[in-house]
Amino acid sequence: MEDIKINEHLIFSLKKSKGYNDKYEYELIFSSEPDTAFGVGWDKRTLNRTNKPESDFVQSIYTFQTDLDMVVITESDEDDYMGTQDEHVYENVCDGIIAMLWEREIPKDKKRIVFRYGMLLEEVVILLKEREIKIEKVKMIADS
Repeated sequence: MEDIKINEHLIFSLKKSKGYNDKYEYELIFSSEPDTAFGVGWDKRTLNRTNKPESDFVQSIYTFQTDLDMVVITESDEDDYMGTQDEHVYENVCDGIIAMLWEREIPKDKKRIVFRYGMLLEEVVILLKEREIKIEKVKMIADS
């Protein structure tokens, strides 16, 4: 990937859908300001919906497709991670206590894929490359 910037940090993830090729699609949002991006309202869940970061904080967006079913903290109701019982869950994500996105099943012969808030884009690419998963940059309006 020739357009990886050194100062891009993971701040948000989404599970898009299972596509025509029967693979899950995930979207990763990166910012050059992970410390200031948190806490401006998008990190709160309301009415079973998670707000996305404002475009001012988004430096780049990447997607990848895989057979792996991954848990996305902002969309997980399994353990009520983002429920109203604990309004500080995303704060715990930012502090690294809870992962942002992780592989649901623990592989027997490979290291489990876990993404944490603030991870550098380069680290994300390396993790995915170990599993031969290609990550692609989404062309944003500002890139035109």
